[in-house]
Amino acid sequence: MKKYLFIILLFFAFTFFGCTEEAASVTFSQPEIILKINERSSLPLELQNISFDKLQFAFSKDNIAIIEDESIKALNIGTTSLTVTVPSLSISTSIEVIVEGDEGEKSLAFFQEEIILKTNEGRSLPLRLQNISFDELHFAFSKDNIASIENGLIKAQSIGCTTLTVTVPGLTITASLKVIVEAGKVLSPVLYAPSNYLKLGMSTVILMKNEATLGASFDSFHWGLSNPDVISLNNNIITALKHGEVSIIATLKSNPAIQASLTIKVGETSSIKDAHGEIGAGRMILSSPTIEAFIPAGESIQLAIDGATNLDYYFWKSYDNQVAMAASGGKVFGVAPGVAEIAAFSPLSNDIYGTIKVTVFGKPNVDYASRLVEVALNEEGYVEGYNNDTKYGDWWGIPNGEWCAMFVSWCANEAGISTAIIPKYAACTVGREWFEQRKQFQYKENYQPKKGDIIFFLSNGASHTGIVTGSDKTYVYTIEGNTADRVAQRSYPLQHRTITGYGTPNYPPFSK
Repeated sequence: MKKYLFIILLFFAFTFFGCTEEAASVTFSQPEIILKINERSSLPLELQNISFDKLQFAFSKDNIAIIEDESIKALNIGTTSLTVTVPSLSISTSIEVIVEGDEGEKSLAFFQEEIILKTNEGRSLPLRLQNISFDELHFAFSKDNIASIENGLIKAQSIGCTTLTVTVPGLTITASLKVIVEAGKVLSPVLYAPSNYLKLGMSTVILMKNEATLGASFDSFHWGLSNPDVISLNNNIITALKHGEVSIIATLKSNPAIQASLTIKVGETSSIKDAHGEIGAGRMILSSPTIEAFIPAGESIQLAIDGATNLDYYFWKSYDNQVAMAASGGKVFGVAPGVAEIAAFSPLSNDIYGTIKVTVFGKPNVDYASRLVEVALNEEGYVEGYNNDTKYGDWWGIPNGEWCAMFVSWCANEAGISTAIIPKYAACTVGREWFEQRKQFQYKENYQPKKGDIIFFLSNGASHTGIVTGSDKTYVYTIEGNTADRVAQRSYPLQHRTITGYGTPNYPPFSK
């Protein structure tokens, strides 16, 4: 029995201690390689259970050095990073390669490709000089006010990214360094793309919703793709390459614990058409005139739907009317700075839809009162259909309702006026109460109505509402919906018995 037990123990010892194969690994035995031009050197590689022919080599900059016959050869003065990978394994290692000039030759090179500084931080330049004094150098930044050279140090000034180029006047010698400046504390970025559902060949951009408070710029992050076959990423521009889904992962270079991600899908518009020849199934692909979908406050852009022929056929909606307003036909107005999601829906089903995010910037300088009146006057002559059916009711979601208030709301929406200025109301009492609560209601007895005011006719309960086009000493002039079943202009004596008063919208200041 003891004999058999000894054999078993010997077997396990042989298995776990004598035959355990060590894991494969690739490492460099030194932090950098320094060569002269045309010099050749063996690679300081330490390989474990991997043969040299399994390795793949990549330089961050071309024409500085090459790999030949299991050695590295210097080509030109400069600095590059050599990355060695094993494609079949998740193994990777890197080393800095610095190529200097020959003895007596003047040369300069940065021994790293980029430097990350905190605001107000100063640091020595990672610059290697050969037969050149610091006083001979000339420095130039691609962007001003991000960093400066002071007393031989590079000093961070403001958040951003710039390229420092160093030259020696009179000599064809140059070296460049990417300089990234970030705050002492960097937040996690909130990423978004105007379009996160793309068709093949379509492009969009990565934007950061909290960029103003983030404490870093786009270049402070490393950008990775979960599936590089689906999209390409060039700086912050995304281009769709293949149907599928991909996650874009942003990792802060100076603190990899800070990460954020964004999902992009690539597909196509359904070929199924409804009875009107419009998109009849699936997700819709929306686009704007520019890939950023930026809108100055007070101005508008025209959106498009891939495969659609009649944009008025679709219902358009803004999920934040304080930032942007979605008018009919895909026209979107900027209201105030921020990001708003705009959606388009097929009237057949809310499952047939598409979305896009617009970014609004600046302050509006718009005569909103005149714009409102212009929109309303363009509707003059519109007549309701059977059983009170109107486009204003369809837009509001009450197709056969009394529509004077819905007409006012529709006109405000089409003029790009925020619901914080003119409410979206379907009942006259609701509209009047909204203005009263904000101390923006004037009774007729002591008020001269102005263009852009909202008139309320309220006797014995809610009755009627409209838009003021102007007034004089005797009359107030209006444009109204649902007056004799149509849109028409009207006039009334200022003290007419049916007039109760006026909502006075708080339009933003306007200067010509």
